[in-house]
Amino acid sequence: MQLPIHYSFYMSLFILFHLSSLLVLFIITFSLFLFFPLFSPLYSFLSSDLSPLILRTPKEKTHLSLSLTLALTLTHAHFLSLKTMASSEFPRFDVVSDESDHHFAGKPSKGNSTGAQKKIMQEWKLLDKNLPESIYVRVYETRTDLLRAAIVGAPGTPYHDGLFFFDVYFPSDYPTRPPLVFYRSFGFRVNPNLYADGKVCLSLLNTWNGKKCERWNPNNSNILQVLTLPLFFAVFNLISS
Repeated sequence: MQLPIHYSFYMSLFILFHLSSLLVLFIITFSLFLFFPLFSPLYSFLSSDLSPLILRTPKEKTHLSLSLTLALTLTHAHFLSLKTMASSEFPRFDVVSDESDHHFAGKPSKGNSTGAQKKIMQEWKLLDKNLPESIYVRVYETRTDLLRAAIVGAPGTPYHDGLFFFDVYFPSDYPTRPPLVFYRSFGFRVNPNLYADGKVCLSLLNTWNGKKCERWNPNNSNILQVLTLPLFFAVFNLISS
């Protein structure tokens, strides 16, 4: 997955700006309906006790309850719109054009066979429809033999919110041979299956000993299995070396 320069800085500004806008929206809405009681007839549709309010008159309680309801509703609606916008800006599967920083970019592209190309296109569709929320994939317009995946560490694990990047190369006779997978470790070995030199040890990739049923099978194995099963568990430390 290709991330723009100073990505974290700009995302921090984005989040700060919209959190501020949420606070301002809440204050304005609350103040407006608290001091301008124009909507009291609607109170009959609302609960009379949103919270244990200690007010002098029922009218004051009405105005404050309605203010809280409308303010929270508008704030929640704004939050949902931001969430939708963020998800649309970062699709889980996308096709990009620049593969220059891919680990296998320097590997000559000999051109995949017709069967390999067809299989890769089928797997693009499979990824597009079936990726879980914690995995993001980028493929390349001019290098269909390359793929990049980012896995987000799961809550409740030592990898919570960590980003783990994998560069994938499909051989010219794919799926006869499994894809090559390189882990971008940045010099750290954070898991027994993920080495500091980028090696990924998994039976499904034929890089680790395992039962025949666990190894790559050209007839039914695919890149989605690689990403959603072994690599997913390796990142979350749910399998042993």
